[in-house]
Amino acid sequence: MQAQFMALATQADGATTVTENIFENRFMHVQELNRMGANITVQGRTATVRGRTALESAAVMCSDLRASASLVLAALVADGEPSSTASTTSTAATNTSKKNSATSAPKSAAWATSSAKSELL
Repeated sequence: MQAQFMALATQADGATTVTENIFENRFMHVQELNRMGANITVQGRTATVRGRTALESAAVMCSDLRASASLVLAALVADGEPSSTASTTSTAATNTSKKNSATSAPKSAAWATSSAKSELL
């Protein structure tokens, strides 16, 4: 749940420190959150999130399921066009998605339009 809490911490006042003691490369989502406007720095196994930052819609790539969840949460509070925030879990998932629904819109509630955002929260 580190990735999701880091997305939450972008909206909290002050600094939040997250330390990973088990897995390397657990902070793969940080670059994508920063692309959306977050202020997160990583030094070794410790990430520091400096909040309260206004997030903006951006094209992002998800490295795993946890990263995907954090970026969806960030997209829900981001300013801008919801359609400009795109998430893919991997190249294989992207290829499958394009093959199965090349022109259909995502069916997840997280892909709500700006007017429906407040109803989801």
